[in-house]
Amino acid sequence: MPKTSNTSTKTPTTGSTAPIPESESGFAVSSSFSTFANRVAPYLQQTPFHVSYYRILEHFARGNIRRLIVSVPPQHGKSMGASVLLPAYLLGLD
Repeated sequence: MPKTSNTSTKTPTTGSTAPIPESESGFAVSSSFSTFANRVAPYLQQTPFHVSYYRILEHFARGNIRRLIVSVPPQHGKSMGASVLLPAYLLGLD
């Protein structure tokens, strides 16, 4: 059972707080990139595009995909996924 800390996240839309699960070392735990994205940015709505995009980014992060080009129209969350959330997720791996 994961421990919860006194640290909590606030969602910008509702202002409600939720505890962040922690591992024994005190850092937030995540099993997948999609779960990590939900915990770090709970205000983002994940559409079917985001589910598959985050799955691909997770394969990239784990080394299953060596080269990746994302070609999607503007305002779909490419930068948030690949430039903001992915580096944070990579730093948290191992």
